[in-house]
Amino acid sequence: MATGKDIKSSVVVSSEEIFDTNCSPCSESGKLLEAVKFCVDCGSYFCSKCLEYHNKFPALRSHQILDKSDKIRSDGNIETGPGLPTERCAIHHGKLVDMFCKDHDEVCCAACIAIKHR
Repeated sequence: MATGKDIKSSVVVSSEEIFDTNCSPCSESGKLLEAVKFCVDCGSYFCSKCLEYHNKFPALRSHQILDKSDKIRSDGNIETGPGLPTERCAIHHGKLVDMFCKDHDEVCCAACIAIKHR
């Protein structure tokens, strides 16, 4: 029989708050934490804790880490400020609207693309 201590350790703690940018690894595991950085090479956003784990691996240390609001222009320079997708999908619980369906001339999230726009 499980004790109160066992039950507490299996509960996922997350925030109900919606952020402009969520941490990618945390989002995949059902937690909502605000991202503080973006890895250009991985294409992922990281909270401070996940960024620590990312930087522990020697192969990942050479990755280019930016503030979450920075963007790389086509000439290779960094453009600061907004520009990355921040709109959330109303159907798929806050997933980023970051894809475009050419056939339907519509922007949508990755789940919408997989389900409705094959």
